[in-house]
Amino acid sequence: MLCDNVQCGRYGILGFVPGGYSFPSQLQANTFSFCLPTYNTTTSGSLYLNYYPSAFQYSSRSMLIIRTGHYYLDFSGVEINQEAIPIPPENWQCDREGVGGVIIDTGSTITRFPKKAYDIFKDYFLRNAQGLPLSQPEEQLDTCFNVAGVGEWEGFVPKVRFLFKWPSGRPLEFETGQLLMSVGNNKYCLAFGAGGPTTIIGSWQLQGSLVGFDLPNHLVGFLRASC
Repeated sequence: MLCDNVQCGRYGILGFVPGGYSFPSQLQANTFSFCLPTYNTTTSGSLYLNYYPSAFQYSSRSMLIIRTGHYYLDFSGVEINQEAIPIPPENWQCDREGVGGVIIDTGSTITRFPKKAYDIFKDYFLRNAQGLPLSQPEEQLDTCFNVAGVGEWEGFVPKVRFLFKWPSGRPLEFETGQLLMSVGNNKYCLAFGAGGPTTIIGSWQLQGSLVGFDLPNHLVGFLRASC
């Protein structure tokens, strides 16, 4: 039934992008939320239709900019250890052709910034992580650390927060497990990378979070949660 008026050559993926053929649209759901479990657990995630809990009003929130194909965030920048890093704001904006901006994509594992923005982010992260010994990079993960023998090493991991223009919300702050990815043998890699002109917030940063979309009010909220 859900495949009426759409191509059904594939299965196993639900589309939530803006449009009449998306899963929420076909079920007339104006709000929806999903919870992503942490990668080190065997529990499954959760999906809720017509659900946007009131607790989101006290959470990290962003205005949603709805364009064809994507929900864009009203993103304003990144802080590391409570210092706003000097990434030019045009890195977060769409141009007249709709290129650029900031989106959520749970199909992408790590978060990717435009290359110039990522280079600045990585530089400031490393400046603030001098207690972590660098190690050889891994495939698609160019910044890695070997913490063998480093006591209480998590205390050397910088605090990273995403900032939104929404005035009453809070910055989205990440825990160590959302910033670094274990690759074994006491080695951890930064779960961020360089990408194309569009910033993509990936599922690694959203693990252990309830993410809610309120389409009528053009809002998206983030809450820490156990899925």
